[in-house]
Amino acid sequence: MLAADPGASVASIAAEAGVDRRTVYRRFASREDLLAAIYESRVTAVERAIADARLREAPVAVALHRYVENVVAVNRSWPVDLARMLADDAIRRRRDACVAEV
Repeated sequence: MLAADPGASVASIAAEAGVDRRTVYRRFASREDLLAAIYESRVTAVERAIADARLREAPVAVALHRYVENVVAVNRSWPVDLARMLADDAIRRRRDACVAEV
């Protein structure tokens, strides 16, 4: 939902998820906390995708194929606004470490 409408409200996100907005606010104190959790999950998925590709162990062609398949899956699962995501210093550092690993 946020990929289609980055400005979506917590109420509309909750409705799309089939829960009340109060349920969302019990878990996340603010919309920014919700976004931070989404960004954290995306970076974690990228880190896992890189680890699963076994870039340093598998033959280059195999590792590259695994990496591309894994990252495509992550991008489909977590289509978030990368510019906003990278505004968070901790997330940007983790993402930069992923880029360096690849």
